[in-house]
Amino acid sequence: MPARKGFTLLEVLLVIVVMGIVFSLAFPSSQMFASLELRRWTRHLVSDLRWAQHRAVSKNENHYIEIDAENNKYRIYLVRQEQEEELRSRQLKPPVELAGISTAVPRFHFTPSGAPSRGNTIFLECQGRRAFIYTRVGTGRVRFEYD
Repeated sequence: MPARKGFTLLEVLLVIVVMGIVFSLAFPSSQMFASLELRRWTRHLVSDLRWAQHRAVSKNENHYIEIDAENNKYRIYLVRQEQEEELRSRQLKPPVELAGISTAVPRFHFTPSGAPSRGNTIFLECQGRRAFIYTRVGTGRVRFEYD
């Protein structure tokens, strides 16, 4: 029997399949990265909204939130005697985008009771995925969900 040199087709296919599994675990897809980024920025925005809400209650002052979808950022500030004091501002980084807000005016405030001036939904997008952040008038609840 002659000495065998080389690999069989089955052995080559098996190695390719195993390498594919290893690479798919070692290097996450861009879709997975986008999903993680969307979740990270959603948590940032929800956390900042809740911070503004709690600060409005503890300081007994209105805290305003302005959503600037065109520049992909949002600001939290308070107005005292016609002067604005910016408390927090965040610029979202691509691939995450502030897609908009459900109301015509992209500005609302939390009252000293903790309730927002109006209920609305803020939309975040990242490579076809969306996150929805809701503020409710009656309860003041801030919550979020993903599509």
